[in-house]
Amino acid sequence: ATPEANWTALYRPGEPVRLRFVNASAMTFFDVRIPGLALTVVAADGQPVVPVTVDEFRLGTAETLDVIVTPGPDTAYTLFAQSMDRSGYARGTLAPRPGMAAPVPPLEPRAPL
Repeated sequence: ATPEANWTALYRPGEPVRLRFVNASAMTFFDVRIPGLALTVVAADGQPVVPVTVDEFRLGTAETLDVIVTPGPDTAYTLFAQSMDRSGYARGTLAPRPGMAAPVPPLEPRAPL
């Protein structure tokens, strides 16, 4: 789906949510964040890891990362994955009910490599 399609995952207020991010691209690395939520990483490529809490993570080609988030009671959040070269992004929504959307953040500046 395109970013405009606003793919949405629903959550129950007050319950933690486990999300699995999969980079299915052929060659693109993505920087992933959910503005307003801390991401607790609990697994990498299907293997449990010592939990670590981050604001953003980088996902390489064919990598998976499982995170746990605890959303607010009646808030929509944008799942935002921007390509490392900042040429585009993917987005979805985490919300307590259908039809909700959160603002799409601007692309961050491209970091020199």
